[in-house]
Amino acid sequence: MHMSCDSTLLTHDTFIYMQHLPNTPYALETAAEGVAEESSPKVKLQLLTAVMKMFFKRPPECQETLGRLLDHAISESLHIITIAHHLMSKVV
Repeated sequence: MHMSCDSTLLTHDTFIYMQHLPNTPYALETAAEGVAEESSPKVKLQLLTAVMKMFFKRPPECQETLGRLLDHAISESLHIITIAHHLMSKVV
C-alpha cells in the first residue's frame, strides 16, 4: 500500500498529534516507501524529520525506516554531486 507524501501530512501540529497514536511509525514507514517517487525536496525533508523525531520516541519501530530514508538521502545527494561535477567538467 502506497501512501502519498502530501506536505500537509507532516506539519508540526500534525506530528504532535500523531506521535501519540500507536500506528504512527507504520504510517510513516508506508509514506517512506514512496520517497523515491516524491519530487518535492520539502516533502522529503518533512518526512525525514518526522521519522527522526519518531525514532527518538520509539527507536525499535523506526530504526529500519530511518536507515532507509538516510540511505536514500545520501545516494540522492551523491547523484546530484556527480551530475554537477560532470556538467562542470564540460564547461571547463
